[in-house]
Amino acid sequence: MNHKIIQSFWSKPFFDEQSSAEEHRLKGGWPSEKYNYLSWAFSCLQLRKHYNDVELFTDERGKFLLIDELGLPYTNVSTELDNLKDYRSDLWAIGKIYTYSLQNEPFVHIDGDAFLWECLPVELFEEPLIAQNIENEPIMYGELMEKINAKFTDIPEPLRNVDITKGHIYAINAGIIGGSDLEFFKTYTKYVFDFISKNAEHLFWINSGLFNCVYEQLLFYNLAIKNHIKIGYLFPKVTTIPEYTKTFRLVGHKTSYVHTFGVNKKSKFSYMFLDYYMRTLYPEYYNRINRLTETGINWGGVDSFKHSASSRIMETEPLKLYYDNFIVDFINIESPYMTTVFRLSDRTQIIGKEEEISLNMEFTKEDFANFWNNYGQATRIQITGAEGLKVELIPGVYKIILDQFDGKRALREVINNLIGFFLGQQEEIINLMRVVTESGDNNILKSNLESAIKEKAYEFIIDEVIVEDKLLV
Repeated sequence: MNHKIIQSFWSKPFFDEQSSAEEHRLKGGWPSEKYNYLSWAFSCLQLRKHYNDVELFTDERGKFLLIDELGLPYTNVSTELDNLKDYRSDLWAIGKIYTYSLQNEPFVHIDGDAFLWECLPVELFEEPLIAQNIENEPIMYGELMEKINAKFTDIPEPLRNVDITKGHIYAINAGIIGGSDLEFFKTYTKYVFDFISKNAEHLFWINSGLFNCVYEQLLFYNLAIKNHIKIGYLFPKVTTIPEYTKTFRLVGHKTSYVHTFGVNKKSKFSYMFLDYYMRTLYPEYYNRINRLTETGINWGGVDSFKHSASSRIMETEPLKLYYDNFIVDFINIESPYMTTVFRLSDRTQIIGKEEEISLNMEFTKEDFANFWNNYGQATRIQITGAEGLKVELIPGVYKIILDQFDGKRALREVINNLIGFFLGQQEEIINLMRVVTESGDNNILKSNLESAIKEKAYEFIIDEVIVEDKLLV
């Protein structure tokens, strides 16, 4: 079944001069307007590389920016999002919701900070509903729903039975969203608009930014479950957003899809990779965006709205953070380039400290396997310390000490493998590292990488612990 590929851009949040939200003021969460423009351009251009038709739903200001100024090659443009002028700008997902409600044929909506290197899997389009992946967020959604249940006067029926006491609360990630069940989308979007309008005076009680996730992602999932409608996922085997989709570092090796949502946009590696891809793959658009951010866009004539563009980049991150960001994925993620096998010793110890409570737990190998299976993949566990004080802990922040691994050379081999992998990468990666570190000397790169990998290995290796005879990378 053919699905229409669409994107949406509601401009009001981007032009709200009173807001300090990361998504606002034309930055869209990126460190400057330039990267927001590059993001929209790269997302659109990659979609057009793989799909003949890609439609944009926006408003007059959005059309002026993306079409008239950036010249993006959408095949059709609607300005029906002008109908949302009366909605608060912090309800930034409402533009997407309204776009879903307008569809009268099967569709897939892809965010402007999501990028494809291949067509979406054909089998995905066979499902009535489509989403990026399922999420398990018991803390965030639990806290939000607790406040909503207490303060809101009208809650959509699908959300009334969400059990916030459970260790799991499922939702979808809407980096991509769509499907062929148009009746579902009519019902779903009506629920959303009723949810907002009937509780407008109560929105100040909650984090309005996170509320967008409730009405877009949590409501979608629970309505589908309530009506026994199957959701097809781009990443069907995960219950958290895959690490390898958050930045550009593993494109071509681990993934052909990247969704740089939230804080991932602030990583220098994210926006420099974005800059590199646009500069090398789409130089005409890249140069146009550079000119626009240098000279400023003349917004006169668009509702007489004037906005002075700024290409100022955020304050420089410490050099150490660059290395940290660069290696985290490769330590966390199973990679074909990391072949060293870690095996736990007969006794295993987890050490750490949270507030005034120390965690020092020792296990046999078998007991540790049971502990990790029960708690290691959970968001938090709870322990009781001195005087009965209970503290919730995140297991992933604690360290497994090096002596727990059989083989004295295990960590050294991993470090050498990682250094060899980084320094042997394709040209754009090694060039990027040289730009970021301001050094063309491979010995300096190697030394700094070795230091960073040693430090991060202890911190992150527990996140991929699989005991007994399996790989630990």
